[in-house]
Amino acid sequence: MKKYIIIIVMLIGHISCKNKLKYINNNRQQSNGQLTDWPNNDTQYDTLTGNSDTTQESLTINRLMLRLEKDKFTVKINKQLTTPLDIILYDENKIIILKDVATFKLFARSKISDKRMENTFPDFTLYEMNFNSNKDAERVIKWYHSRSSNLKELKNVDKIFSKANKVYFFETRAEMFRDYINKYAETIK
Repeated sequence: MKKYIIIIVMLIGHISCKNKLKYINNNRQQSNGQLTDWPNNDTQYDTLTGNSDTTQESLTINRLMLRLEKDKFTVKINKQLTTPLDIILYDENKIIILKDVATFKLFARSKISDKRMENTFPDFTLYEMNFNSNKDAERVIKWYHSRSSNLKELKNVDKIFSKANKVYFFETRAEMFRDYINKYAETIK
């Protein structure tokens, strides 16, 4: 008899735990209201196609490179067709895939140590993403600033803006280098 009671209690406990787990999974959300089970069956996908011409750097990038070289920075540039991000819009349950967006990645590192800390050489990375129109570039900026978006790839971005049909974003490894980013962002703007 004790055996049957133990088995019945275990069975009831199992069913109870299973129902509770189902309830938790159905109602699982983070404190900010964003879904943690992302993407899900209802997620919609959209594609924003960009300008995939990587034959030459933009005039803006060329001007910036000249300025950086004058300011004693070494500059490395990579041309790539792969876009470094997709855009997730939680409120709309949508993922925007950026396709064929020519992206130039520029890495700049100073040859001169920062005055505030000996043997510390400022550096930053700049991405220039090329879209087909000004409107598309502005949409990306809008999505970035949207409270419902989650651009995990851009969580270290220190500066982002659009100019014409391009989106520029800067990132750096140290807060103390933010003033360099601001200075060179103004060169682009």
